Parts: sequence; structure tokens; C-alpha cells
Amino acid sequence: MECSIEHLEADNYSSWHTDMKVLLMERNCWRIVTGTETKSEDENYKALRDFNSRKDKAYNTICLNVSKAYRCVIDDIEDPVAAWKRLEEHFRPNSRTRIIELTDNFFSCRINPQEEIGIYAARIRSIVHQLKDAGKLINELYQAFQLIRFLQPEFNGIVQYIYRWDDKEFKFDKILQELIAEESRLKQSIKDQNETCAFQSIERNISKTPRSKSKPSSYKKNIQPTRKNTKVMKSPNTFIAESNLSQDYERDAWILDTAATSYFCSKKSLLRNFRPVKNLTMSVAVGGVRCDLKGIETVRMIFENNGELETVDLLNVLYSPRLRRNLISG
Repeated sequence: MECSIEHLEADNYSSWHTDMKVLLMERNCWRIVTGTETKSEDENYKALRDFNSRKDKAYNTICLNVSKAYRCVIDDIEDPVAAWKRLEEHFRPNSRTRIIELTDNFFSCRINPQEEIGIYAARIRSIVHQLKDAGKLINELYQAFQLIRFLQPEFNGIVQYIYRWDDKEFKFDKILQELIAEESRLKQSIKDQNETCAFQSIERNISKTPRSKSKPSSYKKNIQPTRKNTKVMKSPNTFIAESNLSQDYERDAWILDTAATSYFCSKKSLLRNFRPVKNLTMSVAVGGVRCDLKGIETVRMIFENNGELETVDLLNVLYSPRLRRNLISG
């Protein structure tokens, strides 16, 4: 199996190191390069010949994947272990300057536009591992903070929620799981809104179709739906979009918001087991508007299902009298 990787240059050692490791593992030579596999002590000719063959293959693989400008660094040696170590010392010197550079790269690492959370987290981990190899450990608290530090405004709600975690939960891996789940919810919410807007646009175009003067009864029967029938034809996504986009709603109404991370209530009379809170705010994704929260409580909701009443308790509902609508997290 032939594999092709980018040759080692002055500015790609990190990616080259990873690619070369995979290539050497595929050729059963990586353990020789790292020194974990050495020449056998017995006099078995076949085993010795196999080891020497893989050792030569390891050096050959390393040398041929270094650009000609840098082959002079290892052209005086034939041992793959020594060649690998010399390249690492040349491109990753364990100096104070390099540690300072990596530390600066860590704290200035930002998520790129349209970049997925998982890719951004992998870039942070790569810098952390390089610092670890250089003898500098980054506290896990700083790693977790860096992961949520430069996120887009639509993640403000989940970030505020994560900041309320205790120290045992405030870990890099757990935060990453929450952010990936939130990213998936936001993508689905945008997709649903786009599909609903397209559906409503088609519906408006149908309603504006000119009526036929010759056969009004046939048109009314076959093309123009009555208002009652229009409600039946609408998909569930249409009702959600109309609730979110329309300004004609009652203050007691509850809106399903697929981007919300918590329940929010604006009417204190609906609350049960009210617990006041201080110095707690919520951030609205649109426009970055902040709103003070006054308490946490339980809201009991009663639904009619097939003629029978069912009760559902919404726990840990956040209360703010400034909210214009009540939100149910989707």
C-alpha cells in the first residue's frame, strides 16, 4: 500500500510528525523508531533479518519524506531512532522561547468562522500536547476556559449554563460534549426555520394566484383552500415558526425554542417552590441582549390528551419579569 504525505518543511513539522507516525505504524516500523522494540538477543537468523529489514525501511521512510533542503540534518546517520530524535530536536527544541511561543498560541487560539467545535477542540489539544512534551503542563481549568472563551454569540446561553457547573464537572471533555450537542441543535434549528420559511413562501404564492373569473366554483374547490383546511395542511414546523416569528401572542403562551438551553418564565403567578437568585443573568442569542434573572422555580403544566388531563412539571425554570414570552427548551 503506497502512502503519500507532505514532505517536511520549515513550517509543517507538527502535521508531518503525525502523518509520519501513521505511515510508520502502517509499515510496522513505529516501535523501532520510538525504541520500544530493539534487536533480539537470541541468534535467530530469520528474526534478526526481519528486524534489520524493518529498521532500514523505517529510516528510508523518514528520509524520503523530508524535503531536500533539510535532509542534510540526518544524512550522516543511518539509525532511524537517532534520525527521528535529531529532527525533533531541530524543529522542536525544548527551549524557553518555544515554551513561551506555544503558551501564547494556546491563549490566543480562536475558533475560525464556520469551524466545527470538534476541530477547534482538536487544535487546542494539539497545543496542549506539544507543551506537555516540552515539559510545560497547562492546567485543565485553563483548557476548559479556552474552549468556551471565543465561541460565537449563539453559544452564549450554553456558555452561561456551563459556568454554573461545579469544579468536578467543569472539565474539557464534558464541556466539549455539551458544546457539540448544542452545535447540533443549533444547526437543526436553522435547518427547520429555513424549511418552514420556504413552506410559508410557497403558501403565500399560492394564495396570491389570480382567480379564474370563468370558473370560480371550480377554483375555490380545487385550488384555494379555506382557512379551516389551511390549518389542517400546515406541518408542525409551520406552527413553531409562526410562534417564533409572529408578534401576535399572549403573555401566558409558551413557545418551543429549539435553541434554548433552559426553561424561561415571565409570569410569577405560574411559579411553584420559588427560590430567589442574585447576580444571575441570561444572554439572548440575537443581538447579545442581557436580562437579569430573579429566581428559579417549578412550573406545573396541564395538558389534555385524548380527553384526559395530564400534568407535567418543568423543573429549574428561570424567572425574569422582563421576558416577553415563556420559553420551553427544545
